[in-house]
Amino acid sequence: MFHVADTPVMVVGLLVLFTFCAVWEVVALARSRTATQRVSSGLHLVMALVMAGMVLPLTWAPLRDVVGFPVLIGFFALGVAWFVALALRGADHRWHFAGHAVMFAAMAWHLAGMAVMRQAMQGGSAPGHGHAAHTGHAGGAMASQPLGVVAWVGVPFMAYLAVGALVALVRALAPVRRAPHSAAVADEPGVGALVPVGCTAPHRAGGLTQRMSELAAAAMLGGMFWMSVGLLAPVAPWLGVLSF
Repeated sequence: MFHVADTPVMVVGLLVLFTFCAVWEVVALARSRTATQRVSSGLHLVMALVMAGMVLPLTWAPLRDVVGFPVLIGFFALGVAWFVALALRGADHRWHFAGHAVMFAAMAWHLAGMAVMRQAMQGGSAPGHGHAAHTGHAGGAMASQPLGVVAWVGVPFMAYLAVGALVALVRALAPVRRAPHSAAVADEPGVGALVPVGCTAPHRAGGLTQRMSELAAAAMLGGMFWMSVGLLAPVAPWLGVLSF
């Protein structure tokens, strides 16, 4: 969790990003045509809501204390299993679903890191609370062995989140050649080639649905990266400059 007094830009930015993700996933869920799409969009919606809930103490404290870390981590582990199964089953969308599996694994890692950090604080091995606990500004004791392991495990996840956010943003803004009118989707006539069915209903490249979907992916990945910078404090303290 974060505090507005300490990191006002981070709090507002994360809330905007995750709220946008949640709203878009509601739209995607409403447009879903198959059970697979509905489950996938539902999982993304829960992720966006949980991430939004993690931003402020008012929402994070009950989420953490009532639902609990084991349940939250278990839920996202099931999300990993779901997308891995889809990746193994569907060759046409294998990389799409594999990417979502990594995203859910990164979320499970983030929650596990928060659990380790909270245990370290309660055990007296790490001073501070609140903002310092989430952003990793609690001092040298935070580089204890468990937290160091969390940080190193998170390096590939953070790399994926950063690169994935940039790729999604580029896709959202990239110009697309218009397809023949005869191949158009009813609500997006004349826009580029049909995007293969993944987590959402079929849509045209370059159309509003595709661009909004990519923007939501960029917001989800980028927001998760931003929210997680403190967990890498033991190995990359320079990332702390993003907490403002």
